[in-house]
Amino acid sequence: MSNLSVNRVFPALFLSYTAGYIVLFIWTLFFPSAVVLPTFQLEAAFITSFILFIDFLIPIHCTGILIAYSLVIPSRRAGYKSIQISQFHKIVSPILVLFLFLTGVYTVTIIWFEPMAHQNLMEKESKTRIARVLHDKAKEAYNRENGPEARYYNKAALFVVSTYEEARKLEEKINNMNDNGREIPFNEKKEKLEEFQPRGEFTLDQLVDLAGRYMKNEDYYSAYYYADMALNIDGTNLKARTIANESLSKIRSIGLSEEEEKKRKYYKEKEEAYVALSNNNLIKAYYTFVDLKKQDPKDPDVIKYLDISRQQVSKIAFFKDEVADVAVLPGKEGILFINQNTKEAMEIIYIDKMVNIENNFYFKDLEVLKFLKNGYLLYHYKAPYGKYIYVAQKDENAPRHYININAIDRTDQSKNTKLQFYSGSLAGSDFKNIIQIKPNAVDMQYLSVERIPPRQMGFNELISFGLAKPFSNPQPIEEYGFSKREMDMEILLRCLYPFSFFILSLFSISAGWFFRSRYAIRPPIATLIIIPLFPIVTHFLVTLYHLVFRTVFGLTILTAGLEMSMIIGGCTQIVILMIALFILAGQAAE
Repeated sequence: MSNLSVNRVFPALFLSYTAGYIVLFIWTLFFPSAVVLPTFQLEAAFITSFILFIDFLIPIHCTGILIAYSLVIPSRRAGYKSIQISQFHKIVSPILVLFLFLTGVYTVTIIWFEPMAHQNLMEKESKTRIARVLHDKAKEAYNRENGPEARYYNKAALFVVSTYEEARKLEEKINNMNDNGREIPFNEKKEKLEEFQPRGEFTLDQLVDLAGRYMKNEDYYSAYYYADMALNIDGTNLKARTIANESLSKIRSIGLSEEEEKKRKYYKEKEEAYVALSNNNLIKAYYTFVDLKKQDPKDPDVIKYLDISRQQVSKIAFFKDEVADVAVLPGKEGILFINQNTKEAMEIIYIDKMVNIENNFYFKDLEVLKFLKNGYLLYHYKAPYGKYIYVAQKDENAPRHYININAIDRTDQSKNTKLQFYSGSLAGSDFKNIIQIKPNAVDMQYLSVERIPPRQMGFNELISFGLAKPFSNPQPIEEYGFSKREMDMEILLRCLYPFSFFILSLFSISAGWFFRSRYAIRPPIATLIIIPLFPIVTHFLVTLYHLVFRTVFGLTILTAGLEMSMIIGGCTQIVILMIALFILAGQAAE
């Protein structure tokens, strides 16, 4: 009986799986998703049908078992007197091995592959949404006969989805436009930084020596510049003081030509830039050195200190061209969380979009609100861009995660972004365009208003988010706008599904065995007609089974917490498993 059972059950299950997936795939083809572009439709149909197949797998699986044991495996009453069915272990043992194997496959699928499918589908939906917005802007610009703007947005749409058919058609129309406007380059190559290796800081002796040599060559401006730099290091250095006084006296004693006046101003700017850099006025120093480099691109001092100031500025600001592609790249949208929540005040942060560019996280359109618990609004402002910063700290409790909202132009200070205040201000505070945040950039993807729902999380993510510390600087996840009960419920249900798969398999064997056919050749037509009802009935029963446990788990979580609910749930499943085995043993002993 064991060989007969396995040999006939497995093909019946395979046919049930195949038929179930085909029906679901055809359903997704007839009712395609309007959320994704046509170019993604076929792939989306495969992914969606796979997700639906996993959602309905237990009913499909139970249907296959019912068919196998009721119609495929014969009964003694059908004339197969030689079949020995009185020995329980001969029937159950091989089937248990088969179902344990299938349960393992099902567990791996719901833990790994189903969440991957959900995230793949969400990525295609995100790309579709961005590409359509960009394409609409391109069409609007085309209708206004603004060729450069239309080209920019259309190229951006094709950058997001290269197979976007409507964008390709519009590209042909735009290329046929006769306009004199300059084409706006998309994803323009960033300015290549100077490949300059800093020579290191000048020592006091080097500065005095340089000042002396310039003095001998009667270059009094350079002599004074380096002598003054030396005095900034050691104000008591007699030689530097002498050179500075003599060179300054020479400058004052001679009439300045236009070229000499220009040179004097140039060195004066160099001095101001150096002083600004020394005083940690990094933004002013950087733009002054940028201006000096335009005046004299070969000045080694300017090249050196421009590079140094650029490195220093990157610690307190970032360049706008770093975020040039944030608008067109796919990312997480609508991130919303409570950043600070004390007895006195609460701070809420909303981020329109977060994008990962070359392992750096950038943000677009950030809004920050802070108000007292009595309702008084302290401030409400908006920043166009932000960049995530991680600061390593020896103290585990020290803050580590920040958002820099100081986006500056690489060459023109007048184009630097400014905060837009709707209410209040940050005047008088120690705010330096840096926002301290609790979650890190990776955790922020779960804070999206279009966040990955618990059902679509990988099991590792679900456990680490629901059971372990959810953030690097953790606080209760309710403080971020999450429902811990929802996370706990999903963890319990995710643990329940493999048990359900195996236990309901055993109940299906008993049900199929009890209603097995008495006919040796084929069952009557009436019996065959009701076979399509099997999936409907099993789906209803499986849904009812899970609904009961969802209700029980919900009550135990509310009253006893997650840990006790897991213990109660585990004990309950063991009891039900034993009942299923006893019922199966009773059926097999007929």
